[in-house]
Amino acid sequence: MSDSAQPSRGITLEYSTDGGNTYDELGEVRDSELGAKTSTVHDTDDHKAGAMTYVGGVVDEGEMNWQVNLLPDNAHHKAMRSNVGSKLDWRLTLPSAITADNQATFKGVLKGFGPVTLDKDGVIRADISVKISGTVTWATA
Repeated sequence: MSDSAQPSRGITLEYSTDGGNTYDELGEVRDSELGAKTSTVHDTDDHKAGAMTYVGGVVDEGEMNWQVNLLPDNAHHKAMRSNVGSKLDWRLTLPSAITADNQATFKGVLKGFGPVTLDKDGVIRADISVKISGTVTWATA
């Protein structure tokens, strides 16, 4: 690990069902992945072009995926199950050791809840996925 690498332990993931006025922490979050930001690319060359040329198109912020230690009676985990298909406000805060641009906020459609994993020698886990809608804004918390 390089001297400037940052540990990810200590992130918080929050969601809002009231347009971002109040946020609730999801809790029991394990592995997280904030998707790749991509762009469509359009071919602009013509029949006289000697080489392919392109322009960038619409930007797609991707998806956010994470896994939780599922607590079936937890109100926030129940909210994830019941809000599949809904657009919610999301806030991801990086560990406190990162002091600048450490909080991402975005709107996203709760795309999936599950599968639920029931390992014979483990804990109950669930995968949750969100399709980001619009842009992700990074700021200092």
